[in-house]
Amino acid sequence: MGEATLTLPPFGPADWAVLWIVFISGWVALGYGAILVRHVLKQDAGPPAMVHVAQAIERGSMAYLGRQVRTMLPFVVVMAFGLYLIFRQVHADAEGALTYVPLGVALAFFRPGWRRAWLTLAGNGSG
Repeated sequence: MGEATLTLPPFGPADWAVLWIVFISGWVALGYGAILVRHVLKQDAGPPAMVHVAQAIERGSMAYLGRQVRTMLPFVVVMAFGLYLIFRQVHADAEGALTYVPLGVALAFFRPGWRRAWLTLAGNGSG
């Protein structure tokens, strides 16, 4: 039996309740994260010497991340294309929105860490 022919049982009321609790919890967590980001970015960056050091750290970190991206990009492209081909076969008979699953899986593989790096550096006073 392959994954493409697998049939899942229908959701019951308890399953839907858990699904909604998880969904709402995710949105609450995102909202709390947004509040924390605003709070961190409102803080004073500190004395000029600290800002200068933070800016130097930011330049070095971004140079490192840039080099890391250039090194990993060929591997990531090959892996994303492979994931697309695998999931395209699994969802070959899909209809509607499910036809985009293979593309979504491939694009999710590209999710960069730049925003996390920027927020970390901004929290340290260089942003």
